[in-house]
Amino acid sequence: MAFGRTIFVSFFYGVFFSCSSTQPLSTLEIVNASIYKIGSKEIRENIKNIVTIAECIGPNGKYRTIVHSDDSGYTYFKQIKEYETVQIYEAVIYDGKSGFTLGDTIQELSEEEIFVIRSHEFHQMLLSINKRYNDFEIAKDTVSKDDHIIHAITALGKSCSLFFNKRHQYLDKIVLINPDNANEFIITQVTNWKLIDQIYLPYKVTIQQGDNYYHFEFKEILINSSNFKKIDINQ
Repeated sequence: MAFGRTIFVSFFYGVFFSCSSTQPLSTLEIVNASIYKIGSKEIRENIKNIVTIAECIGPNGKYRTIVHSDDSGYTYFKQIKEYETVQIYEAVIYDGKSGFTLGDTIQELSEEEIFVIRSHEFHQMLLSINKRYNDFEIAKDTVSKDDHIIHAITALGKSCSLFFNKRHQYLDKIVLINPDNANEFIITQVTNWKLIDQIYLPYKVTIQQGDNYYHFEFKEILINSSNFKKIDINQ
């Protein structure tokens, strides 16, 4: 979505997951299976940073989203909107908790703005589901033929639902309430998984925010990039 006020082991686990399909699975088994399906523990632990560039289309036109993130909670975020005039939005987040806009003036980000920006770290999030969410619970109110549905709590303390595909084990979909509008749902779907540097990551993301759709097609996904941008606003 466009940022602004309108925005908003692997083999073992594969065998275990499929063989246990007739038995109730715990939330830990489902979440861990999705992470291990992305790549082995050794490979995942060697990931220091991820840089992504996505060409996007939203209700107002085309834009580009650039994200630099690491597992410490640091994020550099940039969107270039190609509407009637070119608009650029930049921000940086430290430790996942404090952040600032960049530009002519530096302004502190709200907790909600930090959450929305970090929600664009699609690939980093998939590698750290058990850190991004807490209080996992198997959904008892909804049954899906295709997905294991887990209810969880976001960094804002709000409820969300995570959909894990029963066949390929990846996290397919996230459903949560819009931090800016309690009457509106945000549905994030990830697709088109491909192998890159020995791990599987999605190359397409679609976000539905109310009646609006935002499409992300990733042109670059760089692991441990030498172009990783670390900004210190105090310097």
